[in-house]
Amino acid sequence: MTSVTRDPLDTAKRFLQTVVVVDDNAYKRQEPGGTLQASLGDETLDSAAEPSAHESEPEVDLDELDPQAFDTETIVEGFADLGMNCAVIAPSPLDGERDVKRLRELAGRSDVVILDWVIRPRGAKVVEEQPEDRTSLSLLIDVLRRDAETGGSRLRLICVYTGERDLAEILDKIESTLKEQLASSSIERADPRLTVGPARIVLLGKEPLVSIPGLATVSAAQLPAEIVREFTEFVASGLLPEIALESLSAVRDQSHRLLRRFSGRLDPALLSHRSVTSPADAEQFVLALVGSELAAIVAAANATSPLRDERVAAFVSAAFDGRQDAYYWKNAVAPNPVTITKDNAVKALTLGIDASGQIREGNQKLDSKISRSSLLLTGDDPSEIRNQAIEIDMGFSALSSLARDRAFDGGRVPTPELQLGTLLKVNDVEPESKETPADRDDAEPDEQTYRYWLCLQPLCDCVRLTKMTAFPLLPLRPPSQSNSKFEFIVSEAGTYIPLQAATTKLSEIRLTKFQPDPQREVVLARRTDDTWEFEDLDGHSYEWLGSLRMDKAHKLLHSVATTAGRIGIDEYEFLRHASS
Repeated sequence: MTSVTRDPLDTAKRFLQTVVVVDDNAYKRQEPGGTLQASLGDETLDSAAEPSAHESEPEVDLDELDPQAFDTETIVEGFADLGMNCAVIAPSPLDGERDVKRLRELAGRSDVVILDWVIRPRGAKVVEEQPEDRTSLSLLIDVLRRDAETGGSRLRLICVYTGERDLAEILDKIESTLKEQLASSSIERADPRLTVGPARIVLLGKEPLVSIPGLATVSAAQLPAEIVREFTEFVASGLLPEIALESLSAVRDQSHRLLRRFSGRLDPALLSHRSVTSPADAEQFVLALVGSELAAIVAAANATSPLRDERVAAFVSAAFDGRQDAYYWKNAVAPNPVTITKDNAVKALTLGIDASGQIREGNQKLDSKISRSSLLLTGDDPSEIRNQAIEIDMGFSALSSLARDRAFDGGRVPTPELQLGTLLKVNDVEPESKETPADRDDAEPDEQTYRYWLCLQPLCDCVRLTKMTAFPLLPLRPPSQSNSKFEFIVSEAGTYIPLQAATTKLSEIRLTKFQPDPQREVVLARRTDDTWEFEDLDGHSYEWLGSLRMDKAHKLLHSVATTAGRIGIDEYEFLRHASS
């Protein structure tokens, strides 16, 4: 069977569906001194008025062209040829507030936003003393600020497409204003781009009106393809982003399948189920059904094709461009790296290693338990490479551990419920700067105080609650100096924290009582400042950190059940030690 491979550009093109453009000259033609009928290279400003073969092409005086001209028809058709819908807005001379509101709504549902730089309502006068009033800067800031207010994790591409000659000055203005008004956001500049947290702003000049070395200029006909390239570089430059985009594209394409499967004809059965369970239980049940359908859609669409051998080999080879070797470390405490050749590294990451650690088709052995993330990282300082590799391993561990992550999702998630897998933190046990007894290997059980806890209440006992209910909380702890093992990762304030079960003994599990919500019949968190918290019967608060994936939560619950199910017998000590 022939494997299917996709180009990242195709993946981005399949995902991108909606573009919104704001330009005050959106519906004006470019006609200086009458009708412009000039061919510029392979492109024309007016394709409907190309000169005949018997006519000489008139020279074009760029100074005559309106620097704010916008070829709406060419751009809309260009996006349509790529399978995208393009909405074009020309600001109204009468209702600026409506324009801002409209842009907000469209930006919230669009994949890409394109803004002209000099932008004002048609018929409005230019006020030179207030140049910001005639630029798109306030609109741009408004979109980014709105994203920040709703969680700040939205990936967004904003293109400023302008006929102004001094692009560098415009980029300086945008950067300085962003630093002033969005001071909490990280801002990185690489002309002609600014990356603002999860958003990217790219400045493009309208060709042929602008031609400045080092800064990008594109014609109206080239703009749609350039937007796809920018989006690909920003979002889809990697295997995991491609898989995510393929998955989302598949869900979009197959949305009708989901609607057919979840037909309104089945509503009586759903409400019948709800009537004998609870609203919360019914919601969890339906969410599980929807999740299963989405997983089936993604699997059928072959979204994991970027992990095919040929793509992985090309990806790894590209990572070694310009270097001939890489580093890895044999274990967590080894200070010095081991060098591995490019050929062996490529084979290790594409063909894998066998049970003995031998690289398939290579001439080097690797411990199967070590991380090989560092093989793809470049740099002159091995210690820096190792730190980056550890950070990457921690991040992927968090991704594979948590179904919901407070540090990533912020306050935008639905109100958390206390159930199996809920991760909690107690903030009033000890200051972070002090060592708690639970962090010491010699701590006695009666002096241990734990900061992190995991709810072990089975799902069926977390719903249909009508009275105060006790929940078993398993104590968690970071790895100690003598034991570096951990079971999952949580993220707090940009720092990854590895955790493991402090014990699996029933004697150390805390039974804590919580009051359920009378309408929902589950224990709900309450919003305080920028956190979600659960409050127990005694008034103690537990900060919600996220929720473990259900299989990991069940694994820990099984460990506790296994420990509790041990059979204790009274036997001769010599024999007991000999058999243990």
